[in-house]
Amino acid sequence: MNMATYRYLHAHDADETIFYSTDGYLLEAATASVVLRIGDEYVTSDPSLGILAGTTQREFFAYLEHQGLKTRYGKIPTSALLSADAIWTMGGSTIHTVKSIDGRPLRPDIDMMNAANSFVRENRELIEESSLAGLDWSHTI
Repeated sequence: MNMATYRYLHAHDADETIFYSTDGYLLEAATASVVLRIGDEYVTSDPSLGILAGTTQREFFAYLEHQGLKTRYGKIPTSALLSADAIWTMGGSTIHTVKSIDGRPLRPDIDMMNAANSFVRENRELIEESSLAGLDWSHTI
């Protein structure tokens, strides 16, 4: 299904799609996690919604937390896509900034993308060794 999705996207001059639930909550991209910055908080969909917990997303959150920024897992309404301050997709060990949604331009945070990618590359082993056992997946927004 994911490869068929990418064939469709490329045929329609798009790079990525973001799936959402029938009740209107963001899930994930075809092969990537999605993180939104809403105000001073960085949020991603809760894996209990039936999605995979992303390794690169976890590394991005490690970077954000290292910077003293707030992170959260939750149920994110699709309307948040158009009101978010910034959006990133991440997978395959790389974080990408989203430049537009359905042709509507966004203000991409390229500096955050570059800093996070550098941090993750330089600290991957340390991040992987950090304790994730106590991670609380129950936060909602």
